Amino acid sequence: MLKYLAIFILCYSPIVCLSQDLIIKKDGGEIEGKVVEITLEEVKYQSSSNSESPLISLPIGELLLVKFANGKNHVFKEQGPKYKLGQEYGGGIIFYIDQTGEHGLIVSGEDYHLPMKWGKAHRRIGASSMTNGASNTKKIAAEYGSQCAAGICENLIIGGFDDWYLPAIEELSLLYKNRDHVTNIGVLNTINGRGISKWKTDYISSTEYSNRNDCMGVHFSRNGKVFYYNKREKYRVRAIRKF
Repeated sequence: MLKYLAIFILCYSPIVCLSQDLIIKKDGGEIEGKVVEITLEEVKYQSSSNSESPLISLPIGELLLVKFANGKNHVFKEQGPKYKLGQEYGGGIIFYIDQTGEHGLIVSGEDYHLPMKWGKAHRRIGASSMTNGASNTKKIAAEYGSQCAAGICENLIIGGFDDWYLPAIEELSLLYKNRDHVTNIGVLNTINGRGISKWKTDYISSTEYSNRNDCMGVHFSRNGKVFYYNKREKYRVRAIRKF
């Protein structure tokens, strides 16, 4: 009688007899457990068939498929990148994505207030960063207000975003490099059919040059060449922001 009782307990115990699912990872690893939930970001499972065991989560990105005990399979499809160059996002167009794939730079969809000057010559104000246009813009706008390229950018509100700025020279060079993903930028325009105005293909940056009179820009019609120009000269303006 005790023999038959032991068999009964073994076969009907919920700890042992409930079927197990098989989670297969991309690295070839396999995990047995009871899958409780599959979301867009993770799989939640119990390490045994015991309904009282704690839930364990696995990120979707690590998983290949789930083989359920009922014979069905759930295959995890490869998800594409969250952002891509040329994507309309954050009030403009994405033209740079960093190595994380989560952050980058956005450019406004059009030029603003053509032509515009950087500011006044004969004095440096410390807007010398090659990479941080936001910092440069604050210094320039504080000095010259809205009547300059940086001030125009700082006062923009596009798509509800108000953190636009005039790009530093390296940010502007990135914009040139990825210009094919941006609409209507660096287009050659004739003026009254008589030729090309110099500022029609050149863009102004927020970076001062080493002397007190000049700043830096990029020739969009001449292979992205960096050039130096007098702060009082007028060139094209595109605002950018980070995301």
